[in-house]
Amino acid sequence: MPALQNNTKELEDAVIVEVLESQIYHKPTIRTQQLSDDIKKTLSGKFDIGMQYHFHMELQCCSAVPTEDGLELYPSSQWMDLTQASAALVLNIPENKVHVNVRRCGGAFGGKLSRCNLVSCATALAAWLLRKPVKLFMTLKENMEIIGKRFPFSADYEVKVNNGGVIQQLTSQIFSDHGVGGNEKFSYILIFDMFKSNYKVRYL
Repeated sequence: MPALQNNTKELEDAVIVEVLESQIYHKPTIRTQQLSDDIKKTLSGKFDIGMQYHFHMELQCCSAVPTEDGLELYPSSQWMDLTQASAALVLNIPENKVHVNVRRCGGAFGGKLSRCNLVSCATALAAWLLRKPVKLFMTLKENMEIIGKRFPFSADYEVKVNNGGVIQQLTSQIFSDHGVGGNEKFSYILIFDMFKSNYKVRYL
């Protein structure tokens, strides 16, 4: 499972003292369309989740084999069409010339969504230039130093429920620190979609 590191204190400090005010960006606010009149209890609090390392047992790796009309690519990837598009962009060839073959991949914890393409593109380029099969893989040390982490989140919330415990209204501020370089910046749209969980939510 992903290895956790409790580093939300730095994120909290940055928000409180606003030392990074010029680097804090506000994304669109989602607001409810109407307020419920069945509010019986109000709860408030704070939820933090620290930075995580994607501790997948199979490290980043890829094999590439040149063919008469393109390239056969065997990446360890969770996002095959992105791997195909990335390799084609690096090689400056049509995407349909890159054939991606992936065996079932389990337990990557999101660590092979986009970051696998660092290895896949390097492997594809080497095979393309050498016109020979190439295999590239990382050691665990290299994997932990290069691939990056899942960044920390901090959320302040106030939730209002009815007597049955069903959420009637939820107000939350969510902060995330995706690093100085935007290491796999997470889509705020996806965050909002996950945040509502199994509730059918109507908002503006």
